[in-house]
Amino acid sequence: MGFGYCVFSEGLQEAEQEAGKDLSEQVVAGREDTRTDYLQTIVLHNTYHAGQVVFARKITGDWLRLVKKPDEKSSGI
Repeated sequence: MGFGYCVFSEGLQEAEQEAGKDLSEQVVAGREDTRTDYLQTIVLHNTYHAGQVVFARKITGDWLRLVKKPDEKSSGI
C-alpha cells in the first residue's frame, strides 16, 4: 500500500485507542477540548478528504470503474 494509506491506517489505530479512554477528559493542557472533541475533529477531517477523493475520481471518470462491474452500464453518477 502507498504511504498515504499507511499514515491513515496508523491514525485510525490511534483514534481507536483514544476512543477506549475517558471521552470527557481534557486532552490538551490549558484548553477546554475533550477527547470527544478531538475524535470528532478527526472524523470530520477524514470525511472531508474522503469526499475530495470521491469528487476528484468522479470528475476524472475513475469513480465508476471502481464501483461497478465491467459488464454493467454507467448510471451517470
